[in-house]
Amino acid sequence: MKYFSLTDVGKKRSNNEDDYFSKVYTIQDTEVGLFMVADGMGGYEFGEYASKKTLEVIKDNLSVQLSEIDIHLAQSKEIFSILKKVIQSANNEVVNVSSNKDIFMGTTIALALVIENSLYVANVGDSRTYLLNDNKLLQVSKDNSYVQELVDMGAIDITEARTHNERNKITRAVGVDYDLDIDFYKKKLQPNDKILLCSDGLNTMLDDGEIEQIVKLNEPLEVIVKKLLAKVYDKGASDNTTITCILI
Repeated sequence: MKYFSLTDVGKKRSNNEDDYFSKVYTIQDTEVGLFMVADGMGGYEFGEYASKKTLEVIKDNLSVQLSEIDIHLAQSKEIFSILKKVIQSANNEVVNVSSNKDIFMGTTIALALVIENSLYVANVGDSRTYLLNDNKLLQVSKDNSYVQELVDMGAIDITEARTHNERNKITRAVGVDYDLDIDFYKKKLQPNDKILLCSDGLNTMLDDGEIEQIVKLNEPLEVIVKKLLAKVYDKGASDNTTITCILI
């Protein structure tokens, strides 16, 4: 398993509220990859705190939780239960801080956990997880956003959603309320599959076809990620952008 990650402030923001975490552990003699992207909100300092604290709590707890089960025999339900527990812990920590200081802050979370030939995804908000299989790009996660609800209702189509004036309005975030809904997904992996995690700084600038065209290149992961960022800059880079690409 190989990976490359970066985060960039973009052309128009003064600070970067995005954060990421990427690491491959060895648990029970098995490679276990944990990859996360978080896009904070709440303005300078608070959004940064929410994204950083969320990733910190999850990574500090998840490997310990996984070590306590037999990951070779664990069912999806057990893996998702652990993911829910650690994300909920992170959520509660951020809510406690925001409540005590009477401020608003929160963050998205896109989490990809790779165990053997399985991809487990947890999602809150509109950061995304994609899977490239047989040179076809699939969006695994589904945005928790206002425009996605409009698409689901048939009020607008995908093309209109990309330019909608409320496209940045999300309907769920970590750290906003103690009652947190988390979406979970599972996909089977094959050798040479690629996984892509990103904040919306990427997919609001590039459509899925443009992303696919670059991700499927037979290039080192660092080259692929930097080409994606360069394309974002070509189109204005109006937001923070964080990208992680993983090769199975």
